[in-house]
Order: sequence, then C-alpha cells, then structure tokens
Amino acid sequence: DLPLWQTRYRAFAMGLVEKKMQERQDAMMKKRIDKMKPTVDNKPPPSYEHMKYNLKKQQQEDDRLTEIERENGILLDKLSRIASRKEPDKAKALEKGAAPRSDMTMKDSNPARKAELQRIAEENQQLLKRIQDAQTSKSDYNKEALDEEFQKHEAYCKVGSKFQ
Repeated sequence: DLPLWQTRYRAFAMGLVEKKMQERQDAMMKKRIDKMKPTVDNKPPPSYEHMKYNLKKQQQEDDRLTEIERENGILLDKLSRIASRKEPDKAKALEKGAAPRSDMTMKDSNPARKAELQRIAEENQQLLKRIQDAQTSKSDYNKEALDEEFQKHEAYCKVGSKFQ
C-alpha cells in the first residue's frame, strides 16, 4: 500500500479540506439566515375610519340632546311668562315648585322618561330661581375698579416688556 508519510499527509490534507468545507457551509448558512424574512406578522391590524366612530349612535345622542334642549326652552319660556304675571295665585304656585305640566308628560307611561322629565323640570325650576335672584340682586363686581386694575396690569406689562 501507501507509505506512512503519504497516509499521514493524506489524512492531514483531508482534515484541511473538511475544515475548509465546514467553514464554507457555515458561511453559506449564515448568509441564508441573514437573508431570511420574518414569517410572523406582528404589525397592528389596519384601522378603518368608518369603524372608529359609531356615527349612528352619535346622531341619536345629538337628536336626544336637541329634543331635551327644545323642551327646556319651552319650559323656561312658560316659567318666565308665569313669573312675569302679576297674578298672585300663579306666583305662589310657582314658588311652591308646582311648575305647569304639559299634556305630554301626564300621558307618558314610561317611568324612565318620567324621571328624566322630572329631572329636567327641577333643573328648569332651579334655573328660573337663579334668573329671578340675579334680576333682584346687585352684582358683586365693580366695573370701574376692574377697569382700573386692568389699566395698571397693562402698564406693568409694558414696563416688563421693555426690559426683556
């Protein structure tokens, strides 16, 4: 067979070749791994403008608030007319809290609606009382003193702005 030195040289050469091939395979594997793209999509799902807001519900709420404001205006107008009358029996009834009721509230059998209308009537009663108190009482603010204080403040601001 082969002499010993050739056998050893061949084994040494094979080791070098195997090492070189392993390094090449490792480099190719690293290159493939670097080129890989993620397969799991972890981005948030797309959001659509028409699904962000419940426009129908918003419209219904706006309609409900508009109706409440309209009813409040009607009640306030009625209360103001009653309060401006000179008849003593109507004024006494108003002071006791017996606000005039419309036919619609008497016929309604929905307890939640009755409670809502009762709350609105109480708020209107309180608002009317505040309006009447505001008409009879004198203001706590003195316009001349406030104007004078404002003029002083303006002068201070002008002086302060000169130094900046």
